[in-house]
Amino acid sequence: TRISLDPGGGEVRSEQGAESGGGGRSNKAGAGDSDAWAAFQSWQAGATEMRGCWTLRKENVLGVQLGLSLGLVEALRVGLEICGVEVVTALRGPVHHLILKGGRLTKVPDLLEWMRLCEVRRLTWDNNLEQDEVDAAPICTTLVEQLELEFVSFQGFRLTDAGIEKIAAAACGAASLQDFQLDGCECSRAGVEKLGEALQGASSLPGADVIGFQPCKGAVVRLDHVTTEQAVKHLKALNNEEVENVRIHNCFVTNTGADKLVGFIKESQTLRRLDLAGCLFFTRDVNKLAEAIRQSSSLQSVDLRASFFTAFDMATILEAIRNAPSLQTIVVEVCDTSDSGMERLSEAILHAASLESVALHGCKFPDSGMCKLAEAIRHAAGLRSLDLHDCHFDDDRAQQLAGAIKEAPALQSFGLHNCRFSDAGMRQLSAGVAQAPALRSIDLHECRFSKQTLAGFLNAIRISGSLKSIDLGGVFGEPNSLPDLLKGLQHASSLEELVLQDFQFLADRLEMLAVSLRQIPGLKNLILAHCDVAVGAVDSVASILAGARRLESFAVRFNLADGDLPDGSVLSLAAALRRSKTLRRLRIAGCDFSERGIQKLSEAIQDASQLRHVDFRLCGCSKAGKEILAKAIRSADHLHSVALPC
Repeated sequence: TRISLDPGGGEVRSEQGAESGGGGRSNKAGAGDSDAWAAFQSWQAGATEMRGCWTLRKENVLGVQLGLSLGLVEALRVGLEICGVEVVTALRGPVHHLILKGGRLTKVPDLLEWMRLCEVRRLTWDNNLEQDEVDAAPICTTLVEQLELEFVSFQGFRLTDAGIEKIAAAACGAASLQDFQLDGCECSRAGVEKLGEALQGASSLPGADVIGFQPCKGAVVRLDHVTTEQAVKHLKALNNEEVENVRIHNCFVTNTGADKLVGFIKESQTLRRLDLAGCLFFTRDVNKLAEAIRQSSSLQSVDLRASFFTAFDMATILEAIRNAPSLQTIVVEVCDTSDSGMERLSEAILHAASLESVALHGCKFPDSGMCKLAEAIRHAAGLRSLDLHDCHFDDDRAQQLAGAIKEAPALQSFGLHNCRFSDAGMRQLSAGVAQAPALRSIDLHECRFSKQTLAGFLNAIRISGSLKSIDLGGVFGEPNSLPDLLKGLQHASSLEELVLQDFQFLADRLEMLAVSLRQIPGLKNLILAHCDVAVGAVDSVASILAGARRLESFAVRFNLADGDLPDGSVLSLAAALRRSKTLRRLRIAGCDFSERGIQKLSEAIQDASQLRHVDFRLCGCSKAGKEILAKAIRSADHLHSVALPC
């Protein structure tokens, strides 16, 4: 029998020798037996490279068993729809972490016995929100109760209130359990609260102070994660470190967790940025949080988007923002759009001592509320940045907003990410942008232009003369509008940064972009993100690099059919890098380089003495290619930062 081992996939295949006639084992030794055994010993000596997570498939059971015998399998991934429990339980050897994929788990007693024998200490079960008819709670509870697990993660389950309560009770009673996660599961809001109450009193689970979830449609709540022991240890360690940024997303914060967080905010002298997006606090804890924000002398930025505040909670937060001494940036989702609620928001914007940046997410402004907000924007002398994300405006509100932008004395950055306007509303907004006295940057990502409103917006860019940065990612509902945009950009003489996302570039259009960019003398930063660049258009990317006279930063993400960037195109890029005298930052993503291509690119990077930052982390190349690039980078003293291909 010949043994063939594939280190990359952990596969072992056995084939009968020709002398056996295809049946039975041949006892006649072949000339290559000694070589085969030597190869096997060499593979075994270097097998530590295979240590890690293995995937069990029906065709590689023998290979996985060999890996278990050699102690190489730290984690075993099993697709239950492909390999049943009977295949898994036939294996023997230590498995530190078992990862189950799929919904239906049968023969639970056999699996439990096998997990004990294999000393499984970590369990991940990903159901991927399938098998709705199966109540997984009893099985999950049994696994937690009857095994001495240190880590448990249940992912993608739809759980009833009673089911989630049983799972939480089992987790709290498990003496060995240190880390408990419900990731991407769905249950009702009541179920989340029951989970929080159960874990809040858990003495054996250090990570029970904060429970994470992510909301989805209706009354359903998507659990994101339950904070781990390591995360809570990190929170406890914050008081001993000079921490400037704290980020806690999608968390249901219990009283104990809120007390710790508030205590840290009050005591910290270095905290600059607090990001609590998607968190849910009890009302009494909102009062404590607001007081901590108001008292902090160092806090400059607070992000509270999607944080499930009631109208009363929002009033408390806005009062704190208004009186916070050093707060410069706020990000909130306005839940109270009543006259009194909008008045409080406007007062906070207008009178906060240091406020410079405001971001409002998902707002639907009433007519009177928009009037108050427009007045605040118009008269806030320190307001430099306004981001209205995912907001909707009818024509009257668009007119009020345009009037406020036109008169805002210090507004430099204006964002309308995924906002919706009618054609008439967009024309009014374009007129406001054209006359804004200090506006330097505008973000229209995912705003939809018709051909009729495109000309008006481009005219506003020309009239303004001060706009330096424009984000036009995915702005068109009509794909044929791109040529008109590129032609209009030729007149944007003040433009320094341009972001184009989600466009399709055939060769002629990308060449048209290259021509247009040559007519923008001040362009320094160009970002082409998530654009479909046809193979025949790749050479035009090099034309852009070579033609933009002052370009300092260039980022492009390819979506090539087969992922491979042709060597000829890489040679063109390399030549453009050598010719550029100003490019300091280069980022390329979404393609694979051949060894020859990476060699030429490496040589160009060595020669481009003006280049400071190179990022290829989302590209691919062979191991030899990575070594070529790494060697070139080591000798390129002019580089400050480098991210190698994955």
